[in-house]
Amino acid sequence: MLAWIAYLFIAAAWGSSFAAIAVAMRAFTPLGLVGVRFALGGALALLAGRLRGERFDLRDEWITLLGTGLLMVLGNEALMFWAETRLSSGLTAVLVATQPILLTLMARERLTALGWGGLGLGLLGVALLAGFSPGGAFSFSGTAAVLLGAAFWSAGSLVGKAGFQIG
Repeated sequence: MLAWIAYLFIAAAWGSSFAAIAVAMRAFTPLGLVGVRFALGGALALLAGRLRGERFDLRDEWITLLGTGLLMVLGNEALMFWAETRLSSGLTAVLVATQPILLTLMARERLTALGWGGLGLGLLGVALLAGFSPGGAFSFSGTAAVLLGAAFWSAGSLVGKAGFQIG
Protein backbone atom coordinates (compact mmCIF):
# COMPACT_ATOMS: atom_id res chain seq x y z
CA MET A 1 0.00 0.00 0.00
CA LEU A 2 2.83 2.37 0.85
CA ALA A 3 4.34 1.82 -2.60
CA TRP A 4 1.07 2.89 -4.25
CA ILE A 5 0.87 6.02 -2.10
CA ALA A 6 4.48 6.88 -3.02
CA TYR A 7 3.72 6.23 -6.70
CA LEU A 8 0.64 8.48 -6.64
CA PHE A 9 2.61 11.24 -4.91
CA ILE A 10 5.41 11.08 -7.50
CA ALA A 11 2.93 10.98 -10.40
CA ALA A 12 1.07 14.02 -9.06
CA ALA A 13 4.25 15.97 -8.30
CA TRP A 14 5.88 15.13 -11.62
CA GLY A 15 2.72 15.75 -13.61
CA SER A 16 2.05 19.11 -12.03
CA SER A 17 5.57 20.37 -12.68
CA PHE A 18 4.78 21.42 -16.25
CA ALA A 19 1.95 23.67 -15.08
CA ALA A 20 4.18 25.02 -12.30
CA ILE A 21 6.92 25.81 -14.82
CA ALA A 22 4.44 27.72 -16.98
CA VAL A 23 3.40 29.83 -13.97
CA ALA A 24 6.97 30.37 -12.71
CA MET A 25 8.13 31.50 -16.15
CA ARG A 26 6.15 34.70 -15.56
CA ALA A 27 8.67 35.70 -12.89
CA PHE A 28 11.94 34.11 -14.09
CA THR A 29 13.95 33.69 -17.24
CA PRO A 30 14.34 30.06 -18.35
CA LEU A 31 17.95 29.81 -17.13
CA GLY A 32 17.10 31.71 -13.94
CA LEU A 33 14.32 29.26 -13.14
CA VAL A 34 16.57 26.27 -13.87
CA GLY A 35 19.18 27.76 -11.55
CA VAL A 36 16.75 28.42 -8.71
CA ARG A 37 15.02 25.04 -9.07
CA PHE A 38 18.20 22.96 -9.06
CA ALA A 39 20.14 25.04 -6.54
CA LEU A 40 17.29 24.59 -4.07
CA GLY A 41 16.86 20.91 -4.93
CA GLY A 42 20.60 20.27 -4.76
CA ALA A 43 20.92 22.00 -1.39
CA LEU A 44 18.03 19.98 0.03
CA ALA A 45 19.45 16.71 -1.35
CA LEU A 46 22.90 17.52 0.07
CA LEU A 47 21.38 18.34 3.47
CA ALA A 48 19.35 15.10 3.47
CA GLY A 49 22.45 13.10 2.57
CA ARG A 50 24.49 14.72 5.31
CA LEU A 51 21.75 14.06 7.86
CA ARG A 52 21.83 10.38 6.82
CA GLY A 53 25.60 10.31 7.20
CA GLU A 54 26.34 9.81 3.51
CA ARG A 55 29.78 10.75 2.21
CA PHE A 56 30.25 13.65 -0.15
CA ASP A 57 33.47 13.02 -2.02
CA LEU A 58 33.57 14.11 -5.64
CA ARG A 59 37.09 12.89 -6.43
CA ASP A 60 35.91 9.73 -8.17
CA GLU A 61 32.59 10.97 -9.49
CA TRP A 62 32.97 14.56 -10.64
CA ILE A 63 33.33 13.83 -14.36
CA THR A 64 30.19 11.68 -14.40
CA LEU A 65 28.30 14.26 -12.34
CA LEU A 66 29.46 17.08 -14.61
CA GLY A 67 28.45 15.15 -17.74
CA THR A 68 25.04 14.17 -16.44
CA GLY A 69 24.44 17.66 -15.05
CA LEU A 70 25.32 19.41 -18.29
CA LEU A 71 23.18 17.07 -20.37
CA MET A 72 20.21 16.58 -18.04
CA VAL A 73 19.98 19.90 -16.22
CA LEU A 74 21.45 22.48 -18.54
CA GLY A 75 20.62 20.70 -21.80
CA ASN A 76 17.19 19.29 -21.05
CA GLU A 77 15.75 21.56 -18.40
CA ALA A 78 16.91 24.87 -19.87
CA LEU A 79 15.57 23.93 -23.30
CA MET A 80 12.28 22.68 -21.84
CA PHE A 81 11.77 25.79 -19.71
CA TRP A 82 12.54 28.02 -22.71
CA ALA A 83 10.15 25.99 -24.88
CA GLU A 84 7.34 26.47 -22.36
CA THR A 85 7.37 30.16 -23.28
CA ARG A 86 6.26 29.04 -26.75
CA LEU A 87 4.24 25.85 -26.15
CA SER A 88 1.35 24.78 -23.96
CA SER A 89 2.14 22.76 -20.84
CA GLY A 90 0.19 19.81 -22.28
CA LEU A 91 2.19 19.69 -25.50
CA THR A 92 5.43 20.09 -23.56
CA ALA A 93 4.49 17.16 -21.31
CA VAL A 94 3.71 14.96 -24.31
CA LEU A 95 6.99 15.86 -26.02
CA VAL A 96 8.97 15.21 -22.83
CA ALA A 97 7.27 11.80 -22.64
CA THR A 98 9.28 10.80 -25.71
CA GLN A 99 12.32 10.41 -23.41
CA PRO A 100 11.80 6.65 -22.83
CA ILE A 101 11.53 6.11 -26.58
CA LEU A 102 14.68 8.14 -27.26
CA LEU A 103 16.54 6.38 -24.45
CA THR A 104 15.53 3.00 -25.86
CA LEU A 105 16.81 4.01 -29.30
CA MET A 106 20.05 5.55 -27.98
CA ALA A 107 20.79 2.54 -25.79
CA ARG A 108 20.06 0.26 -28.76
CA GLU A 109 17.69 -1.78 -26.65
CA ARG A 110 15.93 -4.57 -28.47
CA LEU A 111 12.27 -4.46 -27.55
CA THR A 112 9.53 -6.84 -28.45
CA ALA A 113 6.33 -5.62 -30.05
CA LEU A 114 4.84 -5.66 -26.55
CA GLY A 115 7.65 -3.39 -25.30
CA TRP A 116 7.17 -0.91 -28.13
CA GLY A 117 3.43 -1.08 -27.56
CA GLY A 118 4.00 -0.24 -23.91
CA LEU A 119 6.09 2.79 -24.82
CA GLY A 120 3.41 3.95 -27.24
CA LEU A 121 0.68 3.37 -24.67
CA GLY A 122 2.65 5.39 -22.14
CA LEU A 123 2.97 8.27 -24.59
CA LEU A 124 -0.76 8.09 -25.32
CA GLY A 125 -1.50 8.05 -21.59
CA VAL A 126 0.55 11.20 -21.04
CA ALA A 127 -1.28 12.88 -23.93
CA LEU A 128 -4.65 11.98 -22.39
CA LEU A 129 -3.67 13.03 -18.86
CA ALA A 130 -2.07 16.27 -20.06
CA GLY A 131 -5.22 17.20 -21.94
CA PHE A 132 -3.23 17.53 -25.14
CA SER A 133 -5.21 18.62 -28.15
CA PRO A 134 -3.64 19.05 -31.58
CA GLY A 135 -5.21 22.53 -31.85
CA GLY A 136 -3.16 23.95 -28.93
CA ALA A 137 -0.25 26.38 -29.09
CA PHE A 138 2.48 25.18 -31.45
CA SER A 139 5.93 26.47 -32.23
CA PHE A 140 8.47 24.64 -34.39
CA SER A 141 11.39 26.08 -32.38
CA GLY A 142 9.71 25.18 -29.07
CA THR A 143 8.94 21.65 -30.25
CA ALA A 144 12.50 21.17 -31.52
CA ALA A 145 13.89 22.49 -28.21
CA VAL A 146 11.86 20.02 -26.13
CA LEU A 147 12.80 17.09 -28.37
CA LEU A 148 16.48 18.08 -28.30
CA GLY A 149 16.21 18.42 -24.52
CA ALA A 150 14.64 14.94 -24.32
CA ALA A 151 17.60 13.61 -26.33
CA PHE A 152 19.99 15.37 -23.92
CA TRP A 153 18.18 13.79 -20.96
CA SER A 154 18.42 10.35 -22.54
CA ALA A 155 22.13 10.83 -23.28
CA GLY A 156 22.68 12.03 -19.71
CA SER A 157 20.98 8.89 -18.40
CA LEU A 158 23.40 6.76 -20.42
CA VAL A 159 26.41 8.80 -19.25
CA GLY A 160 25.26 8.39 -15.65
CA LYS A 161 24.68 4.67 -16.05
CA ALA A 162 28.10 4.13 -17.58
CA GLY A 163 29.89 6.41 -15.09
CA PHE A 164 28.32 4.99 -11.96
CA GLN A 165 28.24 1.37 -13.20
CA ILE A 166 24.52 1.01 -12.54
CA GLY A 167 22.65 -2.01 -13.81
